[in-house]
Amino acid sequence: MKSGFYFTLLITVLGCCSQNTLRAQSTAQIVGEELGPVAQSNTSEIQTRKIVVKGDNTQLRMAISSIANEIGEELRSLLGEADEFQDGRTIYIEMESSPGSLMVRPRVKPFEHSDLFIELLVNTRQQVDRDVLAHGVIEVLLYRRGLAEVNTLEDDQMIAVPTWLSVGLLEASNWKKDSTKRRVYEHLLKRPDLFTLDQTLTSSGMDVRSFDSTNNTFFRASSCALVLSMLNQDNGEAGMRAFIDDVVLFEGDMSELIRRHFPLVNMGSNGIHKMWSLQIAEMAAPKMTESLTMQESDVKLTESLRFAISDEEGNSKLVPISDYALLTELSTKQKIIAVDTMRQGVIQLSNRCHPIYRPLLLEYVAISGDVVAGKTDEVEERLNTLSSQRQNILIADERCRDYLDWYQITRARTVTGDFSGFMRLKERLAMEREDAKDESLDTYLDKVQSLMED
Repeated sequence: MKSGFYFTLLITVLGCCSQNTLRAQSTAQIVGEELGPVAQSNTSEIQTRKIVVKGDNTQLRMAISSIANEIGEELRSLLGEADEFQDGRTIYIEMESSPGSLMVRPRVKPFEHSDLFIELLVNTRQQVDRDVLAHGVIEVLLYRRGLAEVNTLEDDQMIAVPTWLSVGLLEASNWKKDSTKRRVYEHLLKRPDLFTLDQTLTSSGMDVRSFDSTNNTFFRASSCALVLSMLNQDNGEAGMRAFIDDVVLFEGDMSELIRRHFPLVNMGSNGIHKMWSLQIAEMAAPKMTESLTMQESDVKLTESLRFAISDEEGNSKLVPISDYALLTELSTKQKIIAVDTMRQGVIQLSNRCHPIYRPLLLEYVAISGDVVAGKTDEVEERLNTLSSQRQNILIADERCRDYLDWYQITRARTVTGDFSGFMRLKERLAMEREDAKDESLDTYLDKVQSLMED
Protein backbone atom coordinates (compact mmCIF):
# COMPACT_ATOMS: atom_id res chain seq x y z
CA MET A 1 0.00 0.00 0.00
CA LYS A 2 1.40 3.35 -1.01
CA SER A 3 -0.07 6.10 1.11
CA GLY A 4 0.53 9.72 0.35
CA PHE A 5 3.42 9.69 2.76
CA TYR A 6 6.83 9.24 1.30
CA PHE A 7 9.26 8.32 4.00
CA THR A 8 13.10 8.64 3.83
CA LEU A 9 14.44 6.84 6.73
CA LEU A 10 17.58 5.36 7.84
CA ILE A 11 17.15 2.19 9.82
CA THR A 12 19.90 2.30 12.34
CA VAL A 13 20.25 0.68 15.68
CA LEU A 14 22.62 2.71 17.85
CA GLY A 15 24.62 3.86 14.87
CA CYS A 16 24.64 0.59 12.90
CA CYS A 17 21.54 0.40 10.71
CA SER A 18 19.86 -2.78 9.64
CA GLN A 19 22.51 -5.06 11.04
CA ASN A 20 20.35 -4.16 14.03
CA THR A 21 23.00 -4.83 16.62
CA LEU A 22 21.79 -3.73 20.03
CA ARG A 23 23.65 -3.78 23.28
CA ALA A 24 21.44 -4.22 26.30
CA GLN A 25 21.28 -1.15 28.51
CA SER A 26 22.43 -1.49 32.06
CA THR A 27 19.61 -1.93 34.52
CA ALA A 28 21.20 0.74 36.65
CA GLN A 29 20.82 3.27 33.85
CA ILE A 30 17.04 3.05 33.95
CA VAL A 31 16.38 2.74 37.66
CA GLY A 32 13.16 4.56 38.38
CA GLU A 33 12.22 4.76 34.70
CA GLU A 34 8.61 3.73 34.20
CA LEU A 35 6.33 3.53 31.22
CA GLY A 36 4.03 6.51 31.41
CA PRO A 37 0.30 6.19 31.05
CA VAL A 38 -0.91 5.84 27.47
CA ALA A 39 -3.04 8.81 26.52
CA GLN A 40 -5.97 7.64 24.44
CA SER A 41 -6.09 10.90 22.50
CA ASN A 42 -2.71 10.39 20.80
CA THR A 43 -2.47 6.61 20.39
CA SER A 44 -3.57 4.04 17.83
CA GLU A 45 -3.63 0.42 18.96
CA ILE A 46 -3.60 -2.75 16.85
CA GLN A 47 -5.08 -5.07 19.46
CA THR A 48 -4.71 -8.33 17.51
CA ARG A 49 -0.96 -7.74 17.10
CA LYS A 50 -0.28 -5.91 20.38
CA ILE A 51 1.19 -2.86 18.66
CA VAL A 52 0.62 0.66 19.98
CA VAL A 53 1.51 3.73 17.89
CA LYS A 54 1.92 6.99 19.83
CA GLY A 55 2.07 10.47 18.29
CA ASP A 56 0.23 13.77 18.01
CA ASN A 57 -0.17 13.79 14.20
CA THR A 58 -3.36 11.76 13.83
CA GLN A 59 -3.12 11.29 10.06
CA LEU A 60 0.50 10.14 10.14
CA ARG A 61 -0.11 7.99 13.21
CA MET A 62 -2.94 6.17 11.46
CA ALA A 63 -0.78 5.66 8.37
CA ILE A 64 2.06 4.15 10.44
CA SER A 65 -0.47 1.98 12.27
CA SER A 66 -1.88 0.74 8.96
CA ILE A 67 1.59 -0.10 7.62
CA ALA A 68 2.54 -1.90 10.84
CA ASN A 69 -0.65 -3.96 10.68
CA GLU A 70 0.02 -4.83 7.02
CA ILE A 71 3.61 -5.91 7.71
CA GLY A 72 2.46 -8.03 10.65
CA GLU A 73 -0.10 -9.79 8.46
CA GLU A 74 2.44 -10.40 5.70
CA LEU A 75 4.91 -11.90 8.18
CA ARG A 76 2.20 -14.17 9.64
CA SER A 77 1.30 -15.34 6.12
CA LEU A 78 4.92 -16.02 5.15
CA LEU A 79 5.49 -18.11 8.27
CA GLY A 80 2.32 -20.13 7.67
CA GLU A 81 0.65 -19.31 10.97
CA ALA A 82 -3.10 -19.68 11.22
CA ASP A 83 -3.29 -17.27 14.16
CA GLU A 84 -1.34 -14.21 15.18
CA PHE A 85 1.89 -14.86 17.11
CA GLN A 86 1.06 -14.84 20.81
CA ASP A 87 3.44 -13.10 23.17
CA GLY A 88 2.78 -11.09 26.27
CA ARG A 89 4.80 -8.06 25.15
CA THR A 90 3.36 -5.04 23.43
CA ILE A 91 5.46 -3.26 20.80
CA TYR A 92 5.41 0.52 21.05
CA ILE A 93 6.01 2.66 17.97
CA GLU A 94 6.57 6.21 19.13
CA MET A 95 6.62 9.23 16.85
CA GLU A 96 9.15 11.88 17.80
CA SER A 97 10.43 15.10 16.28
CA SER A 98 14.07 15.62 17.16
CA PRO A 99 16.52 17.58 14.98
CA GLY A 100 19.57 15.54 14.08
CA SER A 101 18.11 12.34 15.54
CA LEU A 102 18.16 9.03 13.72
CA MET A 103 15.04 8.49 11.65
CA VAL A 104 14.16 5.03 12.94
CA ARG A 105 15.59 3.42 16.05
CA PRO A 106 14.51 -0.05 17.19
CA ARG A 107 15.29 -0.46 20.88
CA VAL A 108 15.17 -3.27 23.42
CA LYS A 109 15.72 -2.33 27.04
CA PRO A 110 14.96 -3.71 30.50
CA PHE A 111 11.64 -2.77 32.10
CA GLU A 112 10.99 -2.91 35.82
CA HIS A 113 14.04 -5.19 36.25
CA SER A 114 12.12 -8.33 35.22
CA ASP A 115 11.05 -7.87 31.62
CA LEU A 116 12.08 -6.34 28.29
CA PHE A 117 10.56 -3.30 26.60
CA ILE A 118 10.53 -3.27 22.76
CA GLU A 119 9.94 -0.02 20.91
CA LEU A 120 10.51 1.62 17.57
CA LEU A 121 11.23 5.36 17.58
CA VAL A 122 10.23 7.09 14.35
CA ASN A 123 11.52 10.61 13.78
CA THR A 124 8.74 12.40 11.91
CA ARG A 125 10.59 15.69 11.62
CA GLN A 126 11.32 14.71 8.01
CA GLN A 127 9.33 12.70 5.50
CA VAL A 128 9.37 8.99 6.12
CA ASP A 129 9.90 6.33 3.43
CA ARG A 130 7.40 3.49 3.57
CA ASP A 131 9.89 0.77 2.66
CA VAL A 132 12.33 1.73 5.39
CA LEU A 133 9.52 2.10 7.93
CA ALA A 134 8.40 -1.41 6.96
CA HIS A 135 11.97 -2.57 7.55
CA GLY A 136 11.92 -1.08 11.04
CA VAL A 137 8.55 -2.65 11.84
CA ILE A 138 9.60 -6.13 10.77
CA GLU A 139 12.77 -5.82 12.86
CA VAL A 140 10.88 -5.18 16.08
CA LEU A 141 8.43 -7.98 15.20
CA LEU A 142 11.39 -10.35 14.83
CA TYR A 143 12.88 -9.10 18.12
CA ARG A 144 9.63 -9.93 19.90
CA ARG A 145 9.68 -13.45 18.49
CA GLY A 146 13.33 -14.05 19.26
CA LEU A 147 13.04 -12.73 22.82
CA ALA A 148 9.71 -14.35 23.69
CA GLU A 149 11.27 -16.61 26.33
CA VAL A 150 13.81 -14.05 27.55
CA ASN A 151 13.09 -11.70 30.45
CA THR A 152 16.52 -10.24 31.12
CA LEU A 153 19.72 -9.54 29.20
CA GLU A 154 23.28 -9.29 30.33
CA ASP A 155 24.77 -5.80 30.17
CA ASP A 156 27.09 -6.74 27.30
CA GLN A 157 24.80 -9.22 25.55
CA MET A 158 24.34 -8.63 21.83
CA ILE A 159 21.04 -9.13 20.04
CA ALA A 160 20.74 -8.85 16.27
CA VAL A 161 18.50 -9.44 13.25
CA PRO A 162 20.65 -10.06 10.14
CA THR A 163 20.08 -7.47 7.45
CA TRP A 164 19.52 -10.13 4.77
CA LEU A 165 16.75 -11.72 6.87
CA SER A 166 14.65 -8.58 7.44
CA VAL A 167 15.15 -7.42 3.85
CA GLY A 168 14.56 -10.92 2.48
CA LEU A 169 11.27 -11.37 4.33
CA LEU A 170 9.92 -8.08 2.98
CA GLU A 171 11.07 -8.86 -0.56
CA ALA A 172 9.68 -12.41 -0.34
CA SER A 173 6.28 -10.99 0.54
CA ASN A 174 6.48 -8.61 -2.43
CA TRP A 175 7.50 -11.50 -4.71
CA LYS A 176 4.47 -13.53 -3.68
CA LYS A 177 2.28 -10.57 -4.68
CA ASP A 178 4.00 -10.08 -8.04
CA SER A 179 6.41 -12.70 -9.39
CA THR A 180 6.81 -11.13 -12.84
CA LYS A 181 9.70 -8.83 -11.97
CA ARG A 182 12.36 -11.42 -12.73
CA ARG A 183 14.87 -9.39 -14.72
CA VAL A 184 17.29 -8.94 -11.82
CA TYR A 185 17.17 -12.71 -11.16
CA GLU A 186 18.03 -13.38 -14.79
CA HIS A 187 21.17 -11.27 -14.31
CA LEU A 188 22.09 -13.08 -11.08
CA LEU A 189 21.56 -16.44 -12.77
CA LYS A 190 23.88 -15.55 -15.63
CA ARG A 191 26.41 -13.73 -13.44
CA PRO A 192 26.23 -14.95 -9.82
CA ASP A 193 29.48 -13.08 -9.17
CA LEU A 194 27.56 -9.79 -9.43
CA PHE A 195 26.45 -10.37 -5.83
CA THR A 196 27.54 -13.60 -4.18
CA LEU A 197 25.85 -15.52 -1.39
CA ASP A 198 28.78 -14.74 0.92
CA GLN A 199 28.26 -11.02 0.28
CA THR A 200 24.59 -11.43 1.10
CA LEU A 201 25.21 -13.19 4.41
CA THR A 202 27.94 -10.79 5.56
CA SER A 203 26.59 -7.40 4.42
CA SER A 204 25.86 -5.18 7.40
CA GLY A 205 23.50 -2.26 7.57
CA MET A 206 26.42 0.09 7.09
CA ASP A 207 27.45 -1.84 3.98
CA VAL A 208 23.93 -1.64 2.56
CA ARG A 209 23.79 2.13 3.10
CA SER A 210 26.98 2.50 1.08
CA PHE A 211 25.69 0.41 -1.85
CA ASP A 212 24.88 2.15 -5.11
CA SER A 213 21.45 1.50 -6.58
CA THR A 214 22.71 -1.47 -8.62
CA ASN A 215 24.25 -3.33 -5.69
CA ASN A 216 21.28 -2.47 -3.50
CA THR A 217 18.96 -4.08 -6.07
CA PHE A 218 21.16 -7.19 -6.25
CA PHE A 219 21.33 -7.41 -2.44
CA ARG A 220 17.55 -7.26 -2.14
CA ALA A 221 17.09 -9.90 -4.84
CA SER A 222 19.73 -12.20 -3.35
CA SER A 223 18.21 -11.86 0.14
CA CYS A 224 14.77 -12.61 -1.25
CA ALA A 225 16.03 -15.74 -3.01
CA LEU A 226 17.74 -16.97 0.16
CA VAL A 227 14.64 -16.50 2.33
CA LEU A 228 12.36 -18.13 -0.26
CA SER A 229 14.77 -21.05 -0.68
CA MET A 230 14.51 -21.65 3.07
CA LEU A 231 10.72 -21.34 3.13
CA ASN A 232 10.36 -23.73 0.16
CA GLN A 233 12.16 -26.58 1.93
CA ASP A 234 10.20 -29.45 3.49
CA ASN A 235 8.60 -27.99 6.64
CA GLY A 236 10.20 -24.71 5.60
CA GLU A 237 7.70 -22.50 7.41
CA ALA A 238 8.22 -24.33 10.71
CA GLY A 239 11.98 -24.24 10.12
CA MET A 240 11.86 -20.50 9.50
CA ARG A 241 9.88 -19.90 12.70
CA ALA A 242 12.44 -21.87 14.69
CA PHE A 243 15.28 -20.10 12.89
CA ILE A 244 13.86 -16.68 13.82
CA ASP A 245 13.49 -17.80 17.45
CA ASP A 246 17.23 -18.52 17.59
CA VAL A 247 18.77 -15.92 15.28
CA VAL A 248 18.19 -12.85 17.48
CA LEU A 249 20.56 -14.10 20.21
CA PHE A 250 22.79 -16.20 17.94
CA GLU A 251 26.52 -15.49 17.85
CA GLY A 252 28.54 -17.49 15.35
CA ASP A 253 28.60 -18.66 11.76
CA MET A 254 25.20 -17.94 10.23
CA SER A 255 25.48 -20.86 7.81
CA GLU A 256 25.67 -23.24 10.78
CA LEU A 257 22.38 -21.93 12.16
CA ILE A 258 20.76 -22.31 8.72
CA ARG A 259 21.94 -25.94 8.51
CA ARG A 260 20.58 -26.62 11.99
CA HIS A 261 17.02 -25.68 11.04
CA PHE A 262 17.02 -26.78 7.40
CA PRO A 263 18.50 -30.32 7.28
CA LEU A 264 18.41 -30.67 3.48
CA VAL A 265 21.03 -27.93 3.29
CA ASN A 266 23.51 -30.42 4.81
CA MET A 267 23.49 -32.48 1.61
CA GLY A 268 26.91 -31.64 0.21
CA SER A 269 29.55 -29.09 1.13
CA ASN A 270 27.85 -26.34 -0.86
CA GLY A 271 24.30 -27.13 0.21
CA ILE A 272 23.30 -23.55 1.04
CA HIS A 273 24.76 -22.23 -2.20
CA LYS A 274 22.96 -24.90 -4.24
CA MET A 275 19.67 -24.14 -2.50
CA TRP A 276 20.12 -20.41 -3.19
CA SER A 277 21.15 -20.96 -6.82
CA LEU A 278 18.19 -23.24 -7.56
CA GLN A 279 15.82 -20.65 -6.13
CA ILE A 280 17.31 -17.92 -8.34
CA ALA A 281 16.95 -20.20 -11.37
CA GLU A 282 13.29 -20.80 -10.52
CA MET A 283 12.63 -17.07 -10.08
CA ALA A 284 14.41 -16.22 -13.34
CA ALA A 285 12.42 -18.76 -15.36
CA PRO A 286 9.64 -17.16 -17.42
CA LYS A 287 6.12 -18.25 -16.61
CA MET A 288 3.81 -19.58 -19.31
CA THR A 289 1.39 -16.76 -18.55
CA GLU A 290 4.01 -14.08 -19.22
CA SER A 291 4.06 -12.42 -22.63
CA LEU A 292 7.32 -11.62 -24.33
CA THR A 293 8.16 -8.07 -25.30
CA MET A 294 8.06 -7.07 -28.96
CA GLN A 295 11.83 -7.33 -29.26
CA GLU A 296 11.91 -10.73 -27.53
CA SER A 297 9.04 -11.95 -29.70
CA ASP A 298 10.87 -10.92 -32.86
CA VAL A 299 14.10 -12.65 -31.80
CA LYS A 300 12.23 -15.86 -30.92
CA LEU A 301 10.33 -15.70 -34.21
CA THR A 302 13.55 -15.42 -36.21
CA GLU A 303 14.91 -18.46 -34.36
CA SER A 304 11.73 -20.44 -35.13
CA LEU A 305 11.55 -19.64 -38.86
CA ARG A 306 13.88 -22.41 -39.95
CA PHE A 307 13.27 -25.57 -41.99
CA ALA A 308 15.02 -28.81 -41.01
CA ILE A 309 16.42 -30.40 -44.17
CA SER A 310 18.33 -33.70 -44.28
CA ASP A 311 21.10 -34.29 -46.79
CA GLU A 312 21.89 -37.54 -48.59
CA GLU A 313 23.90 -38.81 -45.62
CA GLY A 314 21.00 -38.19 -43.24
CA ASN A 315 22.56 -35.18 -41.54
CA SER A 316 19.99 -32.53 -40.68
CA LYS A 317 20.62 -28.82 -41.06
CA LEU A 318 18.48 -25.77 -40.38
CA VAL A 319 17.86 -23.29 -43.17
CA PRO A 320 15.96 -19.98 -42.86
CA ILE A 321 12.51 -19.67 -44.36
CA SER A 322 13.89 -17.27 -46.97
CA ASP A 323 15.61 -20.32 -48.55
CA TYR A 324 12.27 -22.04 -49.15
CA ALA A 325 13.35 -22.78 -52.74
CA LEU A 326 15.55 -25.59 -51.37
CA LEU A 327 12.40 -27.54 -50.56
CA THR A 328 11.20 -27.66 -54.17
CA GLU A 329 13.56 -30.55 -54.87
CA LEU A 330 12.22 -32.65 -52.00
CA SER A 331 9.35 -35.11 -52.02
CA THR A 332 6.07 -34.16 -50.37
CA LYS A 333 6.87 -36.35 -47.33
CA GLN A 334 10.31 -34.73 -46.95
CA LYS A 335 8.73 -31.28 -47.23
CA ILE A 336 6.25 -32.08 -44.47
CA ILE A 337 9.05 -33.29 -42.20
CA ALA A 338 11.17 -30.22 -42.99
CA VAL A 339 8.32 -27.78 -42.33
CA ASP A 340 7.01 -29.53 -39.19
CA THR A 341 9.91 -28.28 -37.03
CA MET A 342 9.18 -24.69 -37.99
CA ARG A 343 5.42 -25.05 -37.51
CA GLN A 344 5.82 -26.52 -34.01
CA GLY A 345 8.19 -23.73 -32.99
CA VAL A 346 5.84 -21.02 -34.27
CA ILE A 347 2.80 -22.60 -32.57
CA GLN A 348 4.66 -22.78 -29.24
CA LEU A 349 5.75 -19.17 -29.64
CA SER A 350 2.14 -18.09 -30.16
CA ASN A 351 1.45 -18.94 -26.49
CA ARG A 352 3.89 -16.32 -25.18
CA CYS A 353 4.60 -13.86 -27.98
CA HIS A 354 3.42 -10.26 -27.86
CA PRO A 355 -0.22 -10.21 -29.07
CA ILE A 356 0.64 -7.96 -32.02
CA TYR A 357 2.78 -10.79 -33.46
CA ARG A 358 0.06 -13.46 -33.54
CA PRO A 359 -1.41 -12.49 -36.94
CA LEU A 360 2.13 -12.59 -38.35
CA LEU A 361 2.69 -16.06 -36.94
CA LEU A 362 -0.52 -17.25 -38.54
CA GLU A 363 0.66 -15.95 -41.92
CA TYR A 364 4.02 -17.70 -41.57
CA VAL A 365 2.21 -21.00 -40.87
CA ALA A 366 0.05 -20.44 -43.95
CA ILE A 367 3.16 -19.78 -46.06
CA SER A 368 4.76 -23.02 -44.86
CA GLY A 369 1.64 -24.90 -45.96
CA ASP A 370 1.82 -23.31 -49.40
CA VAL A 371 5.50 -24.28 -49.70
CA VAL A 372 4.61 -27.91 -49.00
CA ALA A 373 1.81 -27.71 -51.59
CA GLY A 374 4.19 -26.19 -54.15
CA LYS A 375 2.32 -22.86 -54.31
CA THR A 376 5.37 -20.62 -54.18
CA ASP A 377 4.54 -17.93 -56.76
CA GLU A 378 3.70 -15.26 -54.16
CA VAL A 379 5.78 -16.56 -51.25
CA GLU A 380 8.66 -14.14 -51.82
CA GLU A 381 6.36 -11.12 -51.84
CA ARG A 382 4.51 -12.31 -48.74
CA LEU A 383 7.78 -12.85 -46.85
CA ASN A 384 8.96 -9.35 -47.78
CA THR A 385 5.66 -7.89 -46.57
CA LEU A 386 5.96 -9.72 -43.25
CA SER A 387 9.56 -8.58 -42.84
CA SER A 388 8.50 -4.97 -43.43
CA GLN A 389 5.69 -5.26 -40.91
CA ARG A 390 8.05 -6.66 -38.30
CA GLN A 391 10.51 -3.82 -38.90
CA ASN A 392 7.75 -1.24 -38.48
CA ILE A 393 6.66 -2.87 -35.22
CA LEU A 394 10.18 -2.70 -33.79
CA ILE A 395 10.61 0.94 -34.86
CA ALA A 396 7.31 1.89 -33.22
CA ASP A 397 8.26 -0.03 -30.07
CA GLU A 398 11.60 1.77 -29.81
CA ARG A 399 9.98 5.17 -30.35
CA CYS A 400 7.43 4.40 -27.64
CA ARG A 401 10.12 3.40 -25.13
CA ASP A 402 12.18 6.50 -25.99
CA TYR A 403 9.13 8.68 -25.40
CA LEU A 404 8.43 7.04 -22.04
CA ASP A 405 12.08 7.49 -21.02
CA TRP A 406 11.90 11.15 -22.04
CA TYR A 407 8.66 11.61 -20.10
CA GLN A 408 10.12 10.02 -16.96
CA ILE A 409 13.27 12.15 -17.15
CA THR A 410 11.47 15.43 -17.78
CA ARG A 411 8.94 14.77 -15.00
CA ALA A 412 11.62 14.00 -12.42
CA ARG A 413 11.69 16.50 -9.58
CA THR A 414 14.44 15.03 -7.44
CA VAL A 415 17.84 13.40 -7.96
CA THR A 416 17.65 9.76 -6.87
CA GLY A 417 21.31 8.85 -7.26
CA ASP A 418 20.44 6.07 -9.69
CA PHE A 419 22.50 7.66 -12.47
CA SER A 420 25.63 7.75 -10.32
CA GLY A 421 25.09 4.07 -9.61
CA PHE A 422 24.78 3.45 -13.34
CA MET A 423 28.04 5.30 -13.99
CA ARG A 424 29.87 3.22 -11.38
CA LEU A 425 28.53 0.06 -12.98
CA LYS A 426 29.66 1.32 -16.38
CA GLU A 427 33.17 1.97 -15.05
CA ARG A 428 33.32 -1.49 -13.50
CA LEU A 429 32.26 -3.16 -16.74
CA ALA A 430 34.86 -1.10 -18.61
CA MET A 431 37.55 -2.38 -16.23
CA GLU A 432 36.39 -5.96 -16.79
CA ARG A 433 36.58 -5.39 -20.53
CA GLU A 434 40.16 -4.16 -20.19
CA ASP A 435 41.10 -7.42 -18.47
CA ALA A 436 39.51 -9.52 -21.25
CA LYS A 437 40.79 -7.60 -24.25
CA ASP A 438 41.71 -9.33 -27.47
CA GLU A 439 44.61 -7.23 -28.76
CA SER A 440 44.16 -8.40 -32.35
CA LEU A 441 40.62 -7.00 -32.44
CA ASP A 442 40.36 -4.32 -29.77
CA THR A 443 42.96 -2.08 -31.41
CA TYR A 444 40.49 -1.39 -34.18
CA LEU A 445 37.53 -1.13 -31.82
CA ASP A 446 39.35 1.45 -29.70
CA LYS A 447 40.03 3.54 -32.82
CA VAL A 448 36.37 3.40 -33.78
CA GLN A 449 35.35 4.40 -30.25
CA SER A 450 37.74 7.36 -30.24
CA LEU A 451 36.30 8.57 -33.55
CA MET A 452 32.78 8.34 -32.14
CA GLU A 453 33.77 10.32 -29.02
CA ASP A 454 35.43 13.02 -31.10
